[in-house]
Amino acid sequence: MGSIHILYAEGASFLCFCFLSCSCIDYKNKKYWQGIAIHEFVHQRQQRLFSPFVFGILYFGEWIFRKFYYKQSWGEAYRNLRWEKEAEVARLRFEENIS
Repeated sequence: MGSIHILYAEGASFLCFCFLSCSCIDYKNKKYWQGIAIHEFVHQRQQRLFSPFVFGILYFGEWIFRKFYYKQSWGEAYRNLRWEKEAEVARLRFEENIS
């Protein structure tokens, strides 16, 4: 059984995030977990820009809009959110820079 280390647990807000790094063999890839943290840090920056409540409305509103207006699957609608795309670009840039 692996131990769990909390890397970051600050900024509890409407959509608070907690990043975990497990010492299990499958989760030894620190680059992966650092990339996840970068992705979520972008979401926290987005929340600070709009306020957690407004960000939540915009985020979930766009998700619902994409699902029903564009008739996308839930997963496709999620991946196409401007908020997720911005966070993924930051994660990919981070991973490219530490390679």
